[in-house]
Amino acid sequence: KPWSYALAFSYLGTTGNTDTQTFGTDFTFKRLPAPWGVEGGVSYLRGEQNGDLTAERIKVGLNGMRAFGPRWEYFMAGTWERDKFSGFDSRTTLATGATYKALTGPKNELAFDMGLSWTDENLVWGPGDNYLGGMLALRYAHNWTPKSKFLQRFLYVPNFEEGSNWRGESET
Repeated sequence: KPWSYALAFSYLGTTGNTDTQTFGTDFTFKRLPAPWGVEGGVSYLRGEQNGDLTAERIKVGLNGMRAFGPRWEYFMAGTWERDKFSGFDSRTTLATGATYKALTGPKNELAFDMGLSWTDENLVWGPGDNYLGGMLALRYAHNWTPKSKFLQRFLYVPNFEEGSNWRGESET
């Protein structure tokens, strides 16, 4: 099937010495390249402790891709996110590059993304920054059944202007 969708909700509440509540939601969609494809999503996380806001993160992303055979793709991607508790009011990242699919299933999928990125950050404290950087990612999927799978993604975004400034992400 060329199109797939996923919707997830999470809630965790505890009481006792401390009352905590955490709520999250995530919506993603994907159309496989044939030869053009698109994927995107929206996620939201909110946490409270004793009535005080302790976490709030919003992330929106869109990725377009063009297949060049069964193993290679070209992509263009954009994300916007806000997480004041992590120190940024907003972060916009644009990236372009290539994907190589080392494993294509049916049980295991492994892909490597490599390319260039441009990041614009507006920080909560102090001046913002924008910079040209790289983008390296590893994506792995293990298909348990036709409708369930384990997904793991690692992302590394180095800043070309300041080598000690880099960003890493892991999603499971």
